[in-house]
Amino acid sequence: MDLIEGICYLNPVYPELLADHPTMRGVWCKCASLIKNGAMMAPLLVDDRPLREAICHQTVESLLHKTTGRSFKDFPWFAPKISESGILAKYPSMHCPTLYLHYNMQVLRLLRCRGVEDWTWTKIHPLHFQNVNGETLLRLWEWLDEVVETNLNTGKVEDPENEILSEDIWGDPNTFFSRFRHYWVAENGQTVSHTRPVWHQGKVLHEPIP
Repeated sequence: MDLIEGICYLNPVYPELLADHPTMRGVWCKCASLIKNGAMMAPLLVDDRPLREAICHQTVESLLHKTTGRSFKDFPWFAPKISESGILAKYPSMHCPTLYLHYNMQVLRLLRCRGVEDWTWTKIHPLHFQNVNGETLLRLWEWLDEVVETNLNTGKVEDPENEILSEDIWGDPNTFFSRFRHYWVAENGQTVSHTRPVWHQGKVLHEPIP
């Protein structure tokens, strides 16, 4: 299964996150073009946190309609939306990067719970999201690696929720990272690079795909 991930901010604080900005049009037009090949949309992470510095308020439907001319139901979603406010209700101390990490954890659990073993995950994000994405994948790998090590050392699964993740990541980290791809969209709405994450000296780098 090929998963495609876009972005959605209901209370954007940066212009490029607005529905009528070229960056967001570029992100969602790329998503729309990729699902034509039979891919499915990853659960939409909706940043619905109320923010004082928000430029405006927009809805999921208005975002998708302005960027692609489609509605939410027109996209093939793998699972329902995931709300950042919902995550914060369970884990109040989380900050933005940790929220995104938790979202990735939830999607991995959904894949295993539904018996999907052969999957890839393509993220279409603004160009300046590169550092956040690299750090998130690094922390995701470190967390999963710790889960496996703990289970092996104790001979049992400490957290039943994590049992479904372990066999996905056994071995070299690049085996895990090989499932991911990124398309990076510039402020003019153009896709400027296509990369894959690679593990190098304790960091996750974005390697261009020819």
